[in-house]
Amino acid sequence: MTSGAGTITSTPAATNYLPGTSVTFIATPARYYAFSQWSDGDTNNPRTVTVGTNSVYTAVFTNLVPLETHILREWDQSYGGPAFNYLTAIAPSPDGGYLLGGPSNSGAGQSKTTSNFGDFDFWAVKVDADGNQSWDTDFGGSAADNLNAILPTPDGGYLLGGSSASGVSGNKTTPNYGKADFWVVKIDGSGRKQWERDFGGSGDDELTVMASTTDGGYILGGATQSDASGNKTTPALSSGDFWVVKIDAQGNKEWESAFPSGGRNQLNALLPTADGDYLLGGAAAGAGLDYWLLHMNPTGNKLWQQTYGGNADDILHSIAATRDGGYLLGGESWSVVSGDKTAPNYGVNDFWLVKVAADGSKLWDRSYGAATYDALDVIQPWPDGRYVLCGNVSSNSSAMRVMEVDDQGNLLAGATFGGPGNNNLTTATRTADGALLLGGASMAPASSEKLAPLRGVQDFWLVKAAVVQMPVGTPVVTIDHLFDPQGNYTASGSALVTMTTSLAGGRLYYTVDGSGPGTNSPAYSGPFTLNHSAIIRALTVGANGLPMVVADPVNLAVTLTAPQVVSVAGLAANQTIGVTFDELLSSSATNVADYRLGNGSTVTNAVLQDDGRSVQLFVSGGLANDVTLTINQVEDSAGHPIAANTTVAVPLIALASADVGPSAITSQAFAAGPGAVSVLAGGEGMGGTNDGFNFLYAPQTGDFDVAVQITNFVAAGPNTLAGLMARETLAADSRELSAVATLPSAGAVWLTLYRALVGGPTTNWPGAFTPQGLPYPNVWVRLQRVGDTFTAYAGTNGLNWAAFGQVTPNPPYPDTVWVGLATTAATVSGISAHVWYEHFGAVTNVGPPSVDDSWDTLHFAI
Repeated sequence: MTSGAGTITSTPAATNYLPGTSVTFIATPARYYAFSQWSDGDTNNPRTVTVGTNSVYTAVFTNLVPLETHILREWDQSYGGPAFNYLTAIAPSPDGGYLLGGPSNSGAGQSKTTSNFGDFDFWAVKVDADGNQSWDTDFGGSAADNLNAILPTPDGGYLLGGSSASGVSGNKTTPNYGKADFWVVKIDGSGRKQWERDFGGSGDDELTVMASTTDGGYILGGATQSDASGNKTTPALSSGDFWVVKIDAQGNKEWESAFPSGGRNQLNALLPTADGDYLLGGAAAGAGLDYWLLHMNPTGNKLWQQTYGGNADDILHSIAATRDGGYLLGGESWSVVSGDKTAPNYGVNDFWLVKVAADGSKLWDRSYGAATYDALDVIQPWPDGRYVLCGNVSSNSSAMRVMEVDDQGNLLAGATFGGPGNNNLTTATRTADGALLLGGASMAPASSEKLAPLRGVQDFWLVKAAVVQMPVGTPVVTIDHLFDPQGNYTASGSALVTMTTSLAGGRLYYTVDGSGPGTNSPAYSGPFTLNHSAIIRALTVGANGLPMVVADPVNLAVTLTAPQVVSVAGLAANQTIGVTFDELLSSSATNVADYRLGNGSTVTNAVLQDDGRSVQLFVSGGLANDVTLTINQVEDSAGHPIAANTTVAVPLIALASADVGPSAITSQAFAAGPGAVSVLAGGEGMGGTNDGFNFLYAPQTGDFDVAVQITNFVAAGPNTLAGLMARETLAADSRELSAVATLPSAGAVWLTLYRALVGGPTTNWPGAFTPQGLPYPNVWVRLQRVGDTFTAYAGTNGLNWAAFGQVTPNPPYPDTVWVGLATTAATVSGISAHVWYEHFGAVTNVGPPSVDDSWDTLHFAI
């Protein structure tokens, strides 16, 4: 073992040595460290010893200068189909890559190549060491099948484990014994199923954790509400128990054990111990939920158990072994100082770290948090005796939160990862090259904080983060928001250079030609762009001139690459096309001669959008299905032209855009992709006896059921509204009903509006209420017509809905009405509201529904 940063090599090399063996150790310090001594005080290095029966040798390394830790993103990737994809597990693969897994209810599309068999399926994705997808595979039946854990197997394959409510259906061949069962699927290294097993009783049985055993088998653990039934032989011991099943290498059950939990139970952690036993960890019911820790022998017998907690819920998520033979327990605590919790509560709930001895007796506890929701999910030990705590922090949105602590729980460093929206960590592991791999789910679009695109409603999200030590104050240089520990970067067209230092009042200086920086070099004043290759050197100078700290050189290679089209869509009725590129464009993007339509229509105007990457094309001559667009000569900001004759198909969104009623400005609608539109809207408001708003609409005959996600909302004032509307005519005083969203600061996220008579007053729908919701982009609105009755639904994920209004107009609405997206700035000042809509389309598979945003048809009738 080591204390401090460094490595030990031994000759002869082996994992275990027999007593009496002569072994030579060499201790090699990491950068900024020196070898001090061995743990027994010996200072010889190399050192030759004769192994005894209980020999433990620890090399002690000490740092030569004051150091600080930085946790910095190296890359991030997303994976998923068009609906919900939730990463829950990561397992290493023999080739240095990883198998990712979790539940998905997506069909094939985006990066998911496999079909969906019913509700949620097991979805596994193989990636290489850099996160590039190699293959994916899907297992499931007609009901919900949730993948929670993955283990690598000795033959190079994997064991997938979770819960299944499906009977024999889809590609599931084992029967179901109750509501949900433990379900394990053995696959080979290429994702082909070899066998599957189902374990459960008549109630709910959910597998959440797995571990390999020394005899080649596996321990499966989870929660059960079943009595002895199905193939479950242990009786129910309480209203909810922890359930452990031992299987052999072929999935045959060898034994099972159950442990009472008092009803509310979560089994979240399973750790093999050094002596061949197992620790089970989770939460069990007392006055509230408490940390629960159980020591089990290899045959499933309980040796001891302990609980830890305060006056509210405390939920254990992770267990890590410590060097002194004890354990660190990590999770979330909602308790103040009470019970046996001595650490304070800083917000709503906090990271809570508890150190226990080998017998489970508590030694100390620490909490970490702020006035937010903070939950610790994974403790990852580091080779030098530090620990990395991985979890989530949430307020208006959620992000991955990573902290480093020493062996006494003292906080050393922290970092947060996540774009605008919800980003949730569920799993983490250390990589072979000493970095941290974070896994979870994201509903956030691409941004500087999350470079990977949003592929569906929710994606698998994988983040690789470097955990590096540097002398205090060392300049940290990132390129395009990423950090490479080796200092080697490549960029396409141009690169954004950012520098930071931890020194309060420190000044940064830099060069880009490889020469040593000094105080006469350019002073760093903020991020800057390079469109050429460079060797960047950076210097920090303290507030009083000292210290002066120089960073390692950064080698940046900028390749001259062409801009590429990342999305395109058209609004047929308005004869406009939106084109979005992968990088910033030059003014050449507005030259209409560079765009040619395959149907003979003409581009009459091209307008560069505010994001600098998108262009709106105005067309004369009409748009029709299957039209193509050919682009030439469009250049990025560095002057690199697009590939000659780049041709893309233009999917059409079958909506017309019109300003209804009074508006101080003319609204603009931009087709951002299939089912996606951004609207710059004027309008004096929706309400009173007439409306002033922008309407993206289509005629709809008969019953309909449509939904839309509002991903961003820049209001012009407190009464700005956006959402779905149905109205009789396009007259400003027409009868209408709408389900819309407001700013959260206005006191309600969802709202209904209803004008019963032409020119009459506007009210809320009879009996409607205004539910509170989550911040954007987690706002969904749904409008349904069945016969003469209209129902409004609110949602936060596009899958689960709550009705918040229903009305049957009298007299009834005509069979054909105008239906679509309604946006109003609600101001007479000429200030526009900017609203981004995505996934607009017909609701399918109602109960729970998903959203079909494939706008290759003219209407959204179902």
